[in-house]
Amino acid sequence: MATQSSHNQWYPVALISELKSDKPLARTILGEDIVVWRSGHKICAWKDLCIHRGVRLSLGTVCNNRIRCAYHGWEYNSKGQCELIPAHPNLKIPTKARASAIYRTHEYAGLIWVNLSEEPKTFPKLDQFSDNNYRVVPGGPYEIDAAAPRVVENFLDLSHVPILHDGSIGDSNFAEMSDYTIEDRPEGFFATDIRYYQPDPDGSGSSGDVWYDFGILAPFTVYFVKHIGSRQGAEKFVLMFAVRPESADKSWAYMVPAYNYAADLTEQQINEFHSYIFGQDRPVVESQRPELLPMDLSKELHLRSDQMTLRYRRYLKAIDMDFGVS
Repeated sequence: MATQSSHNQWYPVALISELKSDKPLARTILGEDIVVWRSGHKICAWKDLCIHRGVRLSLGTVCNNRIRCAYHGWEYNSKGQCELIPAHPNLKIPTKARASAIYRTHEYAGLIWVNLSEEPKTFPKLDQFSDNNYRVVPGGPYEIDAAAPRVVENFLDLSHVPILHDGSIGDSNFAEMSDYTIEDRPEGFFATDIRYYQPDPDGSGSSGDVWYDFGILAPFTVYFVKHIGSRQGAEKFVLMFAVRPESADKSWAYMVPAYNYAADLTEQQINEFHSYIFGQDRPVVESQRPELLPMDLSKELHLRSDQMTLRYRRYLKAIDMDFGVS
């Protein structure tokens, strides 16, 4: 069940490149089926329902900047009003013949975002995505049969990196976690001074230490900044990780990396690498029990290295999140 704490957040529904001019997309957020379509330069997101006989509008097509129902051909404009009923071309169309729910949309970081609330939270943004020194390469979606809080917590779980991702972004011979600092911020919290030893931190073939900062933008949108070479290294890699909760046990994740180096890497190489990393995480997260993230901390054993994930759970509890948690 979606409540206000989850309902008024922004969720990624598609890569901008996925949405074609003539075909709508079907998506589900928090159990709500929506249709996403393009009317000229405007992206629309509505409840996926034709008011006439309850057919999914996502089965239809887009023509003349209107979405056309596949069942009886009713056509709706970008404001949600029906403008054509083929069976009665001369009928004065009832005002009631309109989309039953219209949602806010936003284009950012190569993704289409949707908010289901009349009172949306502030849209989550990162400075690097508007900085011309950074190359942004949106990727995904990655399907995972797990609750969104479990998926996000895995991203924030710092001590699993050297073990699960040994040989790629971690090294199991350097698994000891040093202390790090967490500070409160208006949007949530921010952690600094997280150090890892990595086999090849920047693709140059040389191993060494890297420093990470982790932050939270929204309950299911988090990120890190990776500093290469030193604590404030000139080479930086930023990754935003945004999750769309389809249901309590199914989620879709998007990774949006931004680099100020590695200009020679192709988008395909970047996305293949992140798909590989996520592929290592997926079976582990899907296996976790209980499936919903426990808010009662006594249900699991926590150590000093787990303070980041503990802070995430306390954050969810503080905002009264009850979607995907137990």
